Amino acid sequence: MRAVAGFVGIFVPVSIIAMKRLSLLLLLLCVSSAILAQSPGYYLLEGEIGQHAACMEIAIYPALEAGLPEEIPPVAAHYYLLDECLPVELYRSSRSGNFQSLVLSTWLDQGDSETFTGAFDGRSYTGMLASEADTVAFHFTLSDRRGVERFLPFERHTIVTVESGQLEEALEGTMQFRGFLPDDGALAGALTALITGGGFTDFGAYADQQLGLFEEGYEAEMTDRVEELDEQLAYTLNHQYEYSVYPVLNTPDYLVMGFSTFRYTGGAHGMSSQHFYTYRKRDKKWLQLEDILDVGQEQALNGLLDAEVREQYGIEPDVKLNEDEYGIFIADSITYSSNFILSKQGITFHYGLYELTPYAYGYFRLFVPYEKLKAVLRPGFRYDSDSAAM
Repeated sequence: MRAVAGFVGIFVPVSIIAMKRLSLLLLLLCVSSAILAQSPGYYLLEGEIGQHAACMEIAIYPALEAGLPEEIPPVAAHYYLLDECLPVELYRSSRSGNFQSLVLSTWLDQGDSETFTGAFDGRSYTGMLASEADTVAFHFTLSDRRGVERFLPFERHTIVTVESGQLEEALEGTMQFRGFLPDDGALAGALTALITGGGFTDFGAYADQQLGLFEEGYEAEMTDRVEELDEQLAYTLNHQYEYSVYPVLNTPDYLVMGFSTFRYTGGAHGMSSQHFYTYRKRDKKWLQLEDILDVGQEQALNGLLDAEVREQYGIEPDVKLNEDEYGIFIADSITYSSNFILSKQGITFHYGLYELTPYAYGYFRLFVPYEKLKAVLRPGFRYDSDSAAM
């Protein structure tokens, strides 16, 4: 079974007579507000965190069909200070059944955390931000900024059931695609080509192909395996595949998109991945790391990252990363990653599970200021028109 979901606008008709009845009008407004607060959609918000100008981007995915697992959270959210444009990922850390009371948190490196707690009605988000060091007020309202992208929600999935007389319950495999794509068709097509390695320029066609292959492959594989399967291990054959695409940073200068995956094909736990794609609007280009840095100077670049990670984590120069007494690393050294996000002050390099750190640590990221990358920066590079050339 496959389902396709699209964005549905909300319209509450009010007759002329009803409009004259204040009590009924107020009731309808309350109902409309409650519905809006739970509507799927992309919300670009501007405002302040304490005394700092900031933005927050919240993408609420369409609701899942009953029976579908949810390893990728239903909300993709990021915030950033406008003088940095360094997006910080947030997750929905408390579920109250609707989004009117919205709690978003993040884990920062070395155990620090931040939690936004406030009221969200689809037009504004107001409350308090608590961190290890302080608690400050925040207030965001819907942005009317020009030069930013609009997005369309996307959702397709399949559920494959395999019955067997050997098992009390049927096996079930699921695959789902969801998220938000730019409503600019050319932009969405180029992004899809990057995600699929050039195989597709239509995300819907890509999703349909993967869903079809999964339906055929899962049923065939499970039919062969189920007859000789131990009942106690049957749960390991309930395979899950989840794919999510979402905006991370949306400004007049840049668009950063994220693509996350989760796969469970048996064993103790599933595996996740996360990749970022950066579009520079002034020259209409999806950037590769070699557009920013001279990756031909590989040894020098890796040396700069090594020095930075040692400084941030207090590791001596003559000690391998994985031999530091209090370290978090499983790799003995660091090399540059082509998975990156630009910001006004520097580059954040992103690493996958098990690349540098254990599975339990999660994704590892390393921020390096442009100042420390000068030796390998492309001549004349500047983040935006307000930034000085490096």
